Amino acid sequence: MAMTEFSELMPVGIHIGKDTFHLVGFDPRIIPTIYVKPFNKGQKNDCNDAEAIAEAALRSNLETV
Repeated sequence: MAMTEFSELMPVGIHIGKDTFHLVGFDPRIIPTIYVKPFNKGQKNDCNDAEAIAEAALRSNLETV
């Protein structure tokens, strides 16, 4: 499934979205915000949020839902 097809999907809850991505071969992990917050630097914006999520996801002891 191409990324353009994902953009055309109806918005859903995170767990339903996780199941959808899993069905097409991805291994999605839901990271609770409590584990991402310490890595957030500066103002809250998409770029800083993405950087904090990536930094948290690289940790080997990260607990996911």
